Amino acid sequence: MTIRPLLPATLLLLLPACAGELEMQHVAGQSSAILSTYRTSVRDFAAGQNGLNAANESRLAQLSKMREMRRAEIDARVASWRLGGDDTALNRFAIVGEASAEQVLANTGPAPGPATVPALTYDSAGVDAIIKQLVELQKPVTTGQRLEDLIAYGSALRDAYRAAIDEAKTDTADAESKTTGTAAEEETAQENVVG
Repeated sequence: MTIRPLLPATLLLLLPACAGELEMQHVAGQSSAILSTYRTSVRDFAAGQNGLNAANESRLAQLSKMREMRRAEIDARVASWRLGGDDTALNRFAIVGEASAEQVLANTGPAPGPATVPALTYDSAGVDAIIKQLVELQKPVTTGQRLEDLIAYGSALRDAYRAAIDEAKTDTADAESKTTGTAAEEETAQENVVG
């Protein structure tokens, strides 16, 4: 007999869930698609950035080699001018640079090594977990799953109700014992005053 009144109440609880369920599944599907696109975009960006960094490092290494080659070329020219006794070329070189050949070469110094940029990494584990949850939300819920959820909710509600009743009984017993203890103390105090 108690099942009949619960059946309409249960159906009333399930109807609003059914009305919003399709919209929730639709939103979950759209959200998982958006996050999947985001994950792919970030992964592609990281790969592109790593490729750009590798190209920049390669270019810096080429520039460093070119500087070393230029310095070796200057050293060879100055050495040939000295060996050939071409003081005019050495003087022109000194005037153009406003310094002696040795100072120009000393100021060029060794080329700095190519700067390395750490590789950009992307850990998609967090986004993958969210996408997995959204895909699960997108799936239709079976009647069995709904009943399991209702039973679990009813059990939790029953346990919370019993805990509240037990707490109320304990609080009532504590209050009664305090009241009884206070009355006994007052009688003893009155006897001491009278006596």
